[in-house]
Amino acid sequence: MDEAKYFKHASAFKYNKHFVITSNAKTEKAIWYLSKPIRLFTVHSSPAEVGNVVLTSLESSQTRLPNSPSPTDLNQLMNDLYQIAGAPSLNTFLKDALHCGIGRSNEGIEISPTHNYGVDHEPGGFVFKFENRILVANPTPETLGHAFLQGFAACTSVYL
Repeated sequence: MDEAKYFKHASAFKYNKHFVITSNAKTEKAIWYLSKPIRLFTVHSSPAEVGNVVLTSLESSQTRLPNSPSPTDLNQLMNDLYQIAGAPSLNTFLKDALHCGIGRSNEGIEISPTHNYGVDHEPGGFVFKFENRILVANPTPETLGHAFLQGFAACTSVYL
């Protein structure tokens, strides 16, 4: 995912029967990180409902912030993320979740699926599957929702 071209960014995770999406923030030094608000919705939501949550999350994305959050604040955000998702621990969440990056650029909105290598396999974590990126040039809530669901269908994990 070419994060340099995005002026709005969000991160979405699928855990069990829910999606969790965070707005992301970017510092003046071009470092993106997860930020609030964190939104939770069911996998049974309609494509239009999903698309509306994605659009709202992107609109909440902030840029040109002077500083990164403290390690304590980032740890609290990660704790909030897994607890809102209903996971018993952060390690369980990171092992069992699927992830898509979402970015808005001048070209439209891009959904970028990942492969979850987990904590025990190299290279570890979520790695973007560039060949599966989906660009929605003129998104409506419904077309964006369909692309979001298609993106998650392309996510993979060493644990599944």
